[in-house]
Amino acid sequence: MKSILISLLIQVIKQLIGSTNWAEIFQAVADAALTPGLSGAERRQRALDRIEQEVDAVGSSLTNLALEAAVQLIKSKKTG
Repeated sequence: MKSILISLLIQVIKQLIGSTNWAEIFQAVADAALTPGLSGAERRQRALDRIEQEVDAVGSSLTNLALEAAVQLIKSKKTG
């Protein structure tokens, strides 16, 4: 059930910010997650810094929503 909700959320996010922006945000989060030796806060900041450089103008609320959805997607893939 959780994976269905995450998939639905991602589809909504893609409609709100665009598929290309979603792909950039997801890649930034995935790359930060794979960087060893960083705390959660440091990973989040690294992803945000990259997102600010690479993603077209998207509001901060939508960026944060997409970032959190990407984190949940990565976590669900690690456990499932």
